[in-house]
Amino acid sequence: MRKAALMLILAGLALCLSARTQEIRAIWVLPWSMNTPEKVEAFVSSAAASQQTDIYVEVRYRSDALYQTNRRPDDYPNPEYRSHVLDGVDFDPLELILREAHKRNLRVHAWIVVLNATPSDPELIQRNYIYRNHRDWITFDRNLLRPSAAENAGHYIDPGIPEAREHIFNVVGDLLSGYPELDGLHLDYIRYPNSSLGYHPISMSRYNDVKAQQNLDWNEWRILQVTSLVETIRQLVDKISPGLILSAAVMPDPDSAARYYAQDWKDWLERGLVDYVCPMNYSTDSVKFRESLDAADRTGLSEKIVMGIRAWNNNGDSLVPNVLARNYNIMDVAERIGEIRKRDFAGIALFSYDGLLKDSALQHLSRLAYSDEIIANLSALDPLGESTARTRFAADVKVSTEGRLYSLELLVPLEGRWTLELRDPFNRMHYRRVRYYLKGLNRDHWNGVLANGERIVPGTYLVSLFRDMDLFEYVIPVTFPGLTR
Repeated sequence: MRKAALMLILAGLALCLSARTQEIRAIWVLPWSMNTPEKVEAFVSSAAASQQTDIYVEVRYRSDALYQTNRRPDDYPNPEYRSHVLDGVDFDPLELILREAHKRNLRVHAWIVVLNATPSDPELIQRNYIYRNHRDWITFDRNLLRPSAAENAGHYIDPGIPEAREHIFNVVGDLLSGYPELDGLHLDYIRYPNSSLGYHPISMSRYNDVKAQQNLDWNEWRILQVTSLVETIRQLVDKISPGLILSAAVMPDPDSAARYYAQDWKDWLERGLVDYVCPMNYSTDSVKFRESLDAADRTGLSEKIVMGIRAWNNNGDSLVPNVLARNYNIMDVAERIGEIRKRDFAGIALFSYDGLLKDSALQHLSRLAYSDEIIANLSALDPLGESTARTRFAADVKVSTEGRLYSLELLVPLEGRWTLELRDPFNRMHYRRVRYYLKGLNRDHWNGVLANGERIVPGTYLVSLFRDMDLFEYVIPVTFPGLTR
């Protein structure tokens, strides 16, 4: 049945919008929880039942693939091997995750380990693509020695090597091209393992060539290698999947992250190289946990920080409280969630689903921190303390240009998967896309390429916005200016 169209006269229209955006509730999922269809169904169902909004699924563990490489023709050759985690099974975990998660309105982020390139297991390392084909990319310490893989939970490739960077570029490009349904890309280990590594002769030679002209010290050079790699990935995301969420797991204290790991994530946020970061605030010591919250707060960028918290116990012990032993448990996790919610952070990320499996710990935690009543109360509050849970407002779309891209500001009245169609005055459709948007203001980008492969002609068009579950659509006249060539 044709949806009833609401033609909006936007001039003078009062739009009601809570200043509080929806909390991001995310959970990391390790490869071992997605290596059978049954496990995929289990974690997706559990994530939805516990009212998570986002799932980070580890599809690149150590230079390997828990997805189908070279799935579609593209310009990004990806020679990495199928992951050993999938030995004995024949299915595409990422394809299944996307299908099942989107049925439940979960955003799916492809979580990739970037620079930690090999496992530490002596048998598995012999099957690793980087170790077998590009061992020369592995970085050195200041004594020009390579630590054992066990010292840093794997060998790291050096981002100061142009060929290594190109390989990462192609892996990311192939992944995004092959799975356009992805909602996000989540970067992990986008750093050096410590301050003593990064002394690969190729990187050192490049540094010696530029240090005098650029007045860089050695750690500034290391920071430049990591940050420029993030910048390259950002540009690739904007080219292939404009509007895709780019996030990163980072060390919790921004100053220490830059000083020891060359991970200047505060700079990434300030420059818009990533949409948000997840500081790995994993200390079981409540004082240290709060110190990391304070350090993140001091950046002034809390609205772009999704705080990662520990949701596992050593040796795989249960997180369900045990009266005979005072271990870290879901009561501690719930307390940390409460601490985060008292501040202005964008949300919470649990590491990990796997740590919450034993004794149904995730279900127990849900009753403490993610119940229907708790989530309803979070959604109902605005900074003035007034209820806005029932506030409805019209949709709106504003378009501007950012160089060769259109910047779209989309105001939607409800959270969900929205279809955007671009039509001319004769109601002929020229472009269509589907994105998951939060209630309120969302920002997106588009390269201006229509369904026929041609660039949009500047002018006024009708933008149709609707969700499949609704019986109406919004039709909004929008003017598209010319893009910079």
